[in-house]
Amino acid sequence: MHNEGKNIEKIFNESVEYLSQNRKIKAFEVVIVDDGSTDNSAETINKLGIKNPFLKVVRHPKNMGFGKAIMSGYRNSKYNLNCFMDADGQFKIDSIEEMLEYIEDNDIVMGYRLRRKDSLYRIMLGKFYAFIAMILFGLKYKDINCGFKLFRKDVLCKYYHCNAGIFYTEILLNAQKKKLRIKEIPVSHYPRLNGNQTGGSLKIVLHSIKDIVKLLFRKN
Repeated sequence: MHNEGKNIEKIFNESVEYLSQNRKIKAFEVVIVDDGSTDNSAETINKLGIKNPFLKVVRHPKNMGFGKAIMSGYRNSKYNLNCFMDADGQFKIDSIEEMLEYIEDNDIVMGYRLRRKDSLYRIMLGKFYAFIAMILFGLKYKDINCGFKLFRKDVLCKYYHCNAGIFYTEILLNAQKKKLRIKEIPVSHYPRLNGNQTGGSLKIVLHSIKDIVKLLFRKN
């Protein structure tokens, strides 16, 4: 999360309630990575931690980017199944239900946003990026950057080089090289109710272009 103080408590409580009641899930933890938030996010999760033994918090002293945040969560998780979920409230944890069925026969189960609830700009940017990823890297997926995915922890590398919007592209390229089993399924997507989106900002787009160039050189 980054500056999700108005969203994180609701998301955390809903997630813990669902995971606690799901009979398929024998044990779980919720790892929140605070990627240099400057709002009241830290204060909010401190209060959550006092009341809940399922919470583990990882903090970055400054904003280090999406990729580094995801990898901090991965390195600090203790179970072999890792579900990555954005902290903006646009996904619900119950989308994991169907993924748990598919992960039995796959290494990665990735969501694609069904009826995406974003601005037209964000939707078109996502479609354009999916096209670019197919042309440049041969990745034929509907929604590479969907923020809801389930991984077997042991199939991930310890280090990736891309930290901006193409982080998942690097993961999927490595997965294809290893001939891992990947399944893509639809997940529900909801409007953001609080806070501001940053994934389509000019800064992130420019960082993504830089990462695309680096990834192309490594690929070739």
